[in-house]
Amino acid sequence: MGERGSPGPELRQDGELLILDLGPDQNLFDGNRVAWINSLLDEVEQAPTPRALITTASGKHWCNGADLGWIFGIGESGLESFAADVLRLYARFVALPMISVAALQGHAFANGVMLALAHDYRLMQCGRGRMGLPYADAGFFYTWGEISLLRAKLPPFTALEMTTTSRTYDADAAAERGLVDLAVRDEPVLTAAAEFARPLAYKNAGVIEALKRHLFADALEALCGPRATATGHGGHEPARPSLERW
Repeated sequence: MGERGSPGPELRQDGELLILDLGPDQNLFDGNRVAWINSLLDEVEQAPTPRALITTASGKHWCNGADLGWIFGIGESGLESFAADVLRLYARFVALPMISVAALQGHAFANGVMLALAHDYRLMQCGRGRMGLPYADAGFFYTWGEISLLRAKLPPFTALEMTTTSRTYDADAAAERGLVDLAVRDEPVLTAAAEFARPLAYKNAGVIEALKRHLFADALEALCGPRATATGHGGHEPARPSLERW
């Protein structure tokens, strides 16, 4: 990703709603994009109530995962730090003091799926994209933080199926499996997400934050704790940085 002047995440407001647009391309994670989203979350958290967050994108992809070219370019020394930064970003979304809705207008894979799961609710446009976790096919290891997020947000059968089969899901299949809350067919997903989120913007922010921090306490501890980047590959201690798991 380029400098802040290039296409990338943007934040805008529509009444009670804060709209985080991830961008017009594949919206791949690299160090700059993670920092960029974190800076926008600072603005989100400082916004006055009533408020709710919708995260969407403006191209055919919602988020296609990590930028592997960039990943391999940072070498072993930078990988562990970047992995921890990504997991802490998920934790910020999980614990936001407001309702958050992922409005998936296109494809979400790998880190994109994890980012969607970090939201409270997920709506997906029918006929516009698929979701999947291709790690088992690609030979990439899941981190402890990622596994904890999957366990917190998905039915056990869905988490097992996604991770072991690398199946991809269209909107209807994702809704059937509990991966998304609603498959949107008759209107743009952003419109449906706005209709869904607007009434929830008036929920008490303190109650919402406390609720999420208690409800997802184990996942938040795993995402931010010392074992966050452990992969279970060769033991349960934090793994040595390895480009294999990316």
